[in-house]
Amino acid sequence: MLRCPVCSDLLHRKAINTVQVDGCVTCGGLWLEKGELQRLSSDPRLLREAGRSFTRQQEPPKAARSDACPACAQPLSPFEFDRFRGLRLDRCKSCNSVWLDHGEAEELARRLEPAGAAHPVEPEPGPTAALGPAGPVPGSPHPADPADPEPDLFSPVE
Repeated sequence: MLRCPVCSDLLHRKAINTVQVDGCVTCGGLWLEKGELQRLSSDPRLLREAGRSFTRQQEPPKAARSDACPACAQPLSPFEFDRFRGLRLDRCKSCNSVWLDHGEAEELARRLEPAGAAHPVEPEPGPTAALGPAGPVPGSPHPADPADPEPDLFSPVE
C-alpha cells in the first residue's frame, strides 16, 4: 500500500474518468503516477474532480512530512512547470510521478482553463490552505529531461 509523503497515512484509490488516482483522505494530497497528470489535464474538470475527491480532514504537522515517494521511497523534488510559475509541486525523478498538495490540483485546473471560462465554485468542507506565490526559482529555466519528455504544456523547471 502507498503512504502519503505528507502525513504518512495510507493513500486511497479512486477512478476519475479512466484514470486511477491515489490520494490522502487525511491531508487531501493527490498522488499521480507517470502520465496521469497529463491525462487529467486534458480536461481541467477532471483535474478539479480528482483534487476534490480527497478532502483534507486536518492540517498535517510539518514535522510529519517525509517527502518520500509513495511508490519507490526516493526523495521528492520541488519543481514548477514553466507555464505555471509560482505553483510549486513535488515529483519523483526516479519514477516520474507527481505529488499535489491539498488545493494544488484545483489551482492547476484553474490555470489551465481558457480565460473567462466559468465553473461553479463549491465551498470545500473543512480547513483550507491558501496557495501563496512561491519564492523565486533558483537558476534559469531548464528543459525537461529528454529521457522523460513532457507535453509542451508541461515543461518542468527545477
